[in-house]
Order: sequence, then structure tokens, then C-alpha cells
Amino acid sequence: MAINFPSGATSGQVYIYNNVRYAYGANRWRIQTTGTTSGTSGSSGTSGTSGIGVSGSSGTSGSSGTSGSSGTSGTSLYVTNPGTNRVLTSDGSSSGAAAQTDLTFNGTSLVLHNKDIQDVQNVDFSTGGSVTTKVGRAFFDSTSKSLSYYPSTSGDVIVRTGQQQYIRVYNASGSTLLKGQVVKLQSATGAVPNATLATSSHIGNNEVVGLVSANILNGQEGFVTNNGIITGLNLSSYSIGDIVYASTSAGEFVAGTTTLPFNSRSNQIGYVTDNGSTSGTIHVSIQNEDTNLTLTAKERNILEGNVISTGVYEFSGLTIDSGSTSFSIGAAKGWIVKNTGAYATLPDVTNVIFAGTTGVAPLLSGNSTHILLSTSGAVSTQSTLPTPQQRREFLYVGKVVHPNNTTIQNVNNSVDFDVSPYSSIRDIWAPIKIINQGVIPYPNVAANLTFDTTAGTLWGNGINFTVNELNPNSVSIGAQSPVTFQYRTRNGGVFSNRTTIDPDNYDVAGTVTAIGGGGKQATNQRIYLFSTGLIRIQYGQTIYGSLSEAVAAIPTERFFEYSNNAENGTIIGVISVTKDATSLTNTAKALFTGASKFGELISGAVGGVSTTNLQQAYDNSTEPEIITEATRKAISIRQGSGADSDSLIEFQNGTGSTSGKITGAGDLTVHTATLTGIATTSGLTDYLVINGSGLISKQTGSVGTGGSGSSGTSGTSGATGSSGTSGTSGTSGSSPASSNLFNYYNFY
Repeated sequence: MAINFPSGATSGQVYIYNNVRYAYGANRWRIQTTGTTSGTSGSSGTSGTSGIGVSGSSGTSGSSGTSGSSGTSGTSLYVTNPGTNRVLTSDGSSSGAAAQTDLTFNGTSLVLHNKDIQDVQNVDFSTGGSVTTKVGRAFFDSTSKSLSYYPSTSGDVIVRTGQQQYIRVYNASGSTLLKGQVVKLQSATGAVPNATLATSSHIGNNEVVGLVSANILNGQEGFVTNNGIITGLNLSSYSIGDIVYASTSAGEFVAGTTTLPFNSRSNQIGYVTDNGSTSGTIHVSIQNEDTNLTLTAKERNILEGNVISTGVYEFSGLTIDSGSTSFSIGAAKGWIVKNTGAYATLPDVTNVIFAGTTGVAPLLSGNSTHILLSTSGAVSTQSTLPTPQQRREFLYVGKVVHPNNTTIQNVNNSVDFDVSPYSSIRDIWAPIKIINQGVIPYPNVAANLTFDTTAGTLWGNGINFTVNELNPNSVSIGAQSPVTFQYRTRNGGVFSNRTTIDPDNYDVAGTVTAIGGGGKQATNQRIYLFSTGLIRIQYGQTIYGSLSEAVAAIPTERFFEYSNNAENGTIIGVISVTKDATSLTNTAKALFTGASKFGELISGAVGGVSTTNLQQAYDNSTEPEIITEATRKAISIRQGSGADSDSLIEFQNGTGSTSGKITGAGDLTVHTATLTGIATTSGLTDYLVINGSGLISKQTGSVGTGGSGSSGTSGTSGATGSSGTSGTSGTSGSSPASSNLFNYYNFY
């Protein structure tokens, strides 16, 4: 109860309120009470004497009795700090009360001003009725069924406790941030983070923090919904259940990620829970990509999907059942990968778990049975090797072999597996070592014991990685003329650089030893090329009686390779050379046998090896000629330099100077042309004409008339004497206008 005591009271002043008497003293108002016990009534006076006749006058009244003693006084109540609407509370004494300044009641609202409420067991909020907006006002929101409060005076944001999370932000973007726009945080104003519009770009910081809860004017603070329901959106173009992501357009979002470019971040915003045009709601649940990963999730999904292959990662193998008429397939686990066609950018996999089975019958109509597992784990058998497509769509686990078409003799666990694919590539490279593309040895044109090599490329696993990571597996090798090399024995040895072949020695158990016997004794010296471009030659280890015997023995001879040559180099050829050889161009004394691109020796001198040098083809030809035949017909040489006037074929003399040529237009230029087999024939209409510049042409029609030559001396008469010597020809007349110039190559 609140009592409005008069102000400025003095000691002893009395104030009555609601029939209660209050007295002021000792600087406070107290309830004042008086005694209530009455004194004892006095005794009655003596009655007068009765008479006959006229009544006498009344006797004198008796004196009043003595008053009774006063009752005990009541206890006074004192009120401290009285004021309007203040609520009284005990001051801790038996006769005092305090009017609370911070606790008032105006008949409608009980107000506690800037104080705490402690040790409350429970508070019950009204679950109905409307609540007016006031910053900090808490209430029960019957719509969302949550204890809620207003964080701002605008009333357009309600914080629903336990259902939403908000971030207070500042708008420094330069324009209004609209409700529902996707935002990020990149800076701050004071202690408040600045919100700006976010996109799906993978460049820079575009991590989404939430959706704008209500319009935020530029330069003002507002709220962003970081988690929970945001309402009042236009989501009519979406479906309930759509998962929405940040868009390529600033502040917008899209359903799903299929429309996003591969290099866009898939930053999830949340789920559409109501797709109304004005009542749309999104349950905000932010899930950003890890920006430490420079590739986006879409890029990684495509790349990871495209580098994996169908295969097993666990398999216990195929076994033959008792009796050899059936077989068992062990337990297997693997992946069947779809990453082609429409799946190239949306790869998918099926994890196959196969428990194993026994008693599988082979296909005895053939010599072997191939076994595959489908996506459902069903067993499929066939008598033919699976096609590349089948090995992508099924798990291939091997085959059983039954050549007699009756019983199984063995099983081949040649399984397709998907574990450590690049390690498998290294495994394959180990025996291949180096592939030689175009580096070929051949004799130097000088008549000595030197040789040359053509330019080419070596391919090998990682041989150029430290030089160029964009071209890690190949090294360009330049041509050498002559080649500088070192010798090696089976044990290696230390030798100096040189350019000439040593035909006089060979390798005996690692020792360089002179070749005995006659000069026709021959050895096979192997030429090795390394990825560094270095060339090493290993001495021959066997002496043959002739050059032809040495060449014939190349594919089958026993040869101990020096370990470094075998492990790191590749054979590019073999020089078979006699002891008395002085020139490698002399094919009676030396022959080059080529090697395949894998370093394998081929029977016969350079037999079957592609050459990149016509001189090499000529040098290694026993009959350097080309014979055409009716099917392939003529050899064609086509101009490809861009101008038909360029030379197709050039002729050189011994010094290397050009002495003749044929151009792409068919024009022939030679130093001297000699025509033979010309006979006198009458009735011709075509003539061969040479003009003053030495150009030869075919002329149709009559030729110009020159002056007649002088007559020859007449022969002696007789029975048909011999003709006289012809006179010298007169000067030729000018060619007629219809004369045509043709190249010499086309005379016909």
C-alpha cells in the first residue's frame, strides 16, 4: 500500500489516513494509538424521603465515582521515506516500515526501478493478448511458442529465445540493406561489425554470416539472423524444403548448386519452410565452405570423381572347389564409378559389398571363365575378356581357366583394384625406365671412328620434375656430332670423355682386355643414353669371328649390364665393329643395330627401327633404292613451305654447294642437261626450244625461220652415197606467240 504523507512535517504533527492516526517524530511517520480501558463508575447518590402530599423536590445528585485507571497505550508504527505510490516494506524493526523509492505501484503496474529480482522460483507469463513494443520488453510469443523480447524500438525484430540467433551489425555499405539479403562481415565500426552483401565467389572473404533480419538504413545499426527462422519473405518462386545457397549476384540466394559455376563456393544459407509471397520463412542454418581449400567443393567433386576408377579395395580371391568342377569367389568390397557423359561433372559411385559365394559353375564351352560383380553384388560370368566399358560398369575380379572344357586347372586373380592408382603407374614405369623418342645413333660422315646422334625426347617418370613441374616426365635431348661419351665395363670403371670408338678391346669380367686374333674379329658395343643427355658405351663381352656373326648374335648374346646403365639408362643402339675398323661408315667393318623406343634390341642391323635421318637409312641399307609397285604407285613429295617456288629437292656437289633443284611448281634447274636418243622423225608438230636465258620449252606449231645454213659438201655419186655433212644452222627465228614454257621435268 502506498500512502501520500504530507511533506515538510514537524515533530508531533498528526495525519489521519483511512481512519488510521499517524504521528510524525524522530524524522518519520508512525501509527499513533491511545488507551481504551474506562475507569470504574462512581456510586449512586442517596435517594430523597418520600412524603404524603405534594411531592418534595428531588434530592441532590450524588457525586461522581472515581474514574478508572487508563488502559495500556497501543504501539506506534513509523514509516521511513514516504512518497507517492511507494510500496512499504519492513525496515527490520517491530514498529517501522520503509517506503521504497524503486518499487512502486500505480494501481496498474508494479515497477521495480533498476534493481534485481533474485531467488525466484518461477515466473509465469501471460500466454495471450497483445504486447506493445518496448526495447528490452520480454514476453511469451504465442505464435512462435517462445519467450521473446524486443531488441529495438522499431518492433520489426523479435528475438525468440532458443529459436533464433542474431548478430548486431552496422550498415556502412552506402545503401540500405534489405530484409532477407545475404550478408558477410569484413570490417567494423567501433565494436560493431559492418555487414556487406555476400556472393558465392571463391575469391576473398565471402563467408555468409546470415540474412538481414529487417531493413537497415545506411549508417544505422540493425540485426542479422544467424540461426533460426526469419519470416516475412517473398519465397513464391521456391519450394518448401529447398536448400538455398549464396548466389553469384550480391546479396541473393538460389535453390541448390546446379546453377552455380564450378568455381563458386557452395555456401549454404538454410531451408525454405514456407514459400508464401509475403509469409515466406527460411530456417537459417549457415554452412560455409572451408576457405583454406583453394578449390571449391564443386571443383573438388568433379576432379575427385574424374580421377577415381571402378575397382575393388578388398578381395580375398578366387579358389577352386573340391573336384575342380566349380569355384568360389571370396568376399569383396569395391566401388563402381560413374564419371562419364552426364556424370562427368556430377560423378557418382556405388559401394559394392559382396559376401562371397561358393559352387559357381564355369562356362565350359570356352577355355576360361571371366568373373564380374554388378552394382547389386550379383555375379556375372562370360567366356570373353570384358570390354573396357564392362570394366567400368562392373567389378572385374579375375578368371578361372579350364582348357580341357571339363575341369578347372587354375585361377587368375587378375583383379581390377582402385587403391593408390599413381603408385600403380610408378610400378609400371619401373621396368620401362625410359622411353626414347627419336634419339638414334649413326656413323659420322667423316671417315673415322666417330658417330652422331639425332635430337629427340626421353620420357620417364619424373625425370624433369625438378626443372619444370609443368613438363615433369620428358627431357629434350639435342643432337650431337660427333658424340662425346665414356666407356664402361660390367663393373663400371673410371674412364675419360672421348669421341672415337675403341675397336681393339673388350670386357673380360670387368677388365678391359685387348682382342687377340685377326682383324676380322668383332664385338658388340652397347650405347646407353641417360635422361641427363650423357652417353655411355659398354664394351663388348664376347669376341665373334666376323662382323656378320656379331650382328646375328645381338638378340641372344649373354651380356652383363653395368648396374647404373641397367637401372637409369636406356639402350639406343649397338655398334658391331671389327678389330681392324678405321671408319664406322665402312659397313664391311662396322654396323649399327637399332633399339626400340623401350631400349629393346632388334635383330639385324637397324632392322625395324624408325629413323629420323635419311643418311642413317642410307648408311644402313644394303641396297639403297626404292621400288614402287602398282598399288601404292608413285612416291609423292609435296610442297609444304608455303610457296611453290621453294625447292622440293636440291642437288649438291662434293663441297656441299647446290648444283641443281626442283621446285614445288615443277621447275628444274640444272648445270648441264644432256639429251640422248633423239632421232629424226617427220610429221612432228611439237618442238623443243631453248631461249637465250637457257630456259627450255615445248613449242607447238611452226618454229621461226632462221637463215639457211650453208650446204654441206655433196657426197660422191654411186649407188646411194652417204649424206654430206650438214651445214651450220642459221640463227633461230623468234618463237611464235603460242609458244608455251614447260619445266624440264615434264618433257613428254
